[in-house]
Amino acid sequence: MKQARLRAYWIPGALAVLQLTACEVEQPAAPLDAEPDILASSVATSASWTRQFGTAGHDRVWGVAVHGSDVYTGGTVEAGGEVDASLRRFDLHGNEVWVQDFGTPGFDEVRGVAAEASAVYAVGWVTGVLPDQTESGGGDAYIRKYDANGTELWTRQFGTPARDNAIAVQVHAGIVHVAGFTSGTLPGQTSAGGVDGFVRAYDTEGNELWTRQFGTGAGDFAIGLAVEGGQVYVSGWTGGTLAGDGSSGGDDAFVRAYDVDGNELWTRQFGTSEADLSLNVSAHGDAVHVVGFTFGAFDGETNAGSGDAFVRAYDRSGSELWTDQFGSADFDVAEGVATHGGHVYVAGSGGALAGTPTAGGNDAFLRTYRRDGEPIATRVFGSEAGDGASSVAVQGGVFVAGTTSGSLPGQTSHGGNDGFLVKFRMP
Repeated sequence: MKQARLRAYWIPGALAVLQLTACEVEQPAAPLDAEPDILASSVATSASWTRQFGTAGHDRVWGVAVHGSDVYTGGTVEAGGEVDASLRRFDLHGNEVWVQDFGTPGFDEVRGVAAEASAVYAVGWVTGVLPDQTESGGGDAYIRKYDANGTELWTRQFGTPARDNAIAVQVHAGIVHVAGFTSGTLPGQTSAGGVDGFVRAYDTEGNELWTRQFGTGAGDFAIGLAVEGGQVYVSGWTGGTLAGDGSSGGDDAFVRAYDVDGNELWTRQFGTSEADLSLNVSAHGDAVHVVGFTFGAFDGETNAGSGDAFVRAYDRSGSELWTDQFGSADFDVAEGVATHGGHVYVAGSGGALAGTPTAGGNDAFLRTYRRDGEPIATRVFGSEAGDGASSVAVQGGVFVAGTTSGSLPGQTSHGGNDGFLVKFRMP
């Protein structure tokens, strides 16, 4: 698996990061129990409600965002043999307010969502041309803005003649940032070779402010994005050397900081002699938290078997604060991270974490830390079949979104894979 390069990595909760065809989730799940060796009363271990939704085909949820009384999920929906992008709005009680499915005659998806008071932004990938847009070829990235009622305000489809993906989006202080990767050369930029990461900024009217394409001669993938305190953070992985410390071997994780004008402030590349991938990043106050998975063992950590999930914290200047690597004998991965108040919330998929029994495979999980890196609870949840959490957002509750191929407790499967949204109580 590790020798098959990045296109073969399996990301529980959805698909391989670079494999965008519909296929079944392959991991079963377990009962909703907190880890026996971690304090459960201090965290959001009680689910307020669960919503499972989808069609008879294969549907997925990649992203979740919350603002005020609105919760948004983004993913894909399959109907009539076609896979379209899908954006849903819920209220804080789990009532579905509206659904917007859109796309081209090809494969289309929403990979990331971000919300502000009066609007929601969706980014992703399309294989055709969206209405009133221009196709660059090879599959394009896009960003689309809706108002709170689900009315499309504007769309920007962009890319190169090669393949281009938008993966993450954040809106802050009137600026919308998008991160992703390209196999070509974006306008006004320079390709480093292979696949490059990019960060792009728009104003809220859809005018491009700046773009930064970056990479090495190997594959470089920007997957996570966070904005806080006048700095923009992007995380992902590289097969080359982005920072002066050099490569640890295999593919390394990285986090990079920019100022709001697109000037690079610092880059931290880290890993083991095996493959190490960062899949998301959050920032709050004076700390930046990066999550992903590793096939090795970080300094001072132990590999539990196969791939392990990890969380690493940096301060705003790029100094490492702490790292926690955790897992089971199976493959474990952290895909979502959010920071709120004095806690860090990590969502992903894994096996029997800290002795928690499973139903025969990987389950979705929500793991909570104090800001100093002390884990205080892990909640494992799922169905009789495959489940994975891909994203987490926090405001008025802890919202975990992902994909299941079974029936979550109290829910009904619509067939194939379904999306899900679970609200947990705050500490």
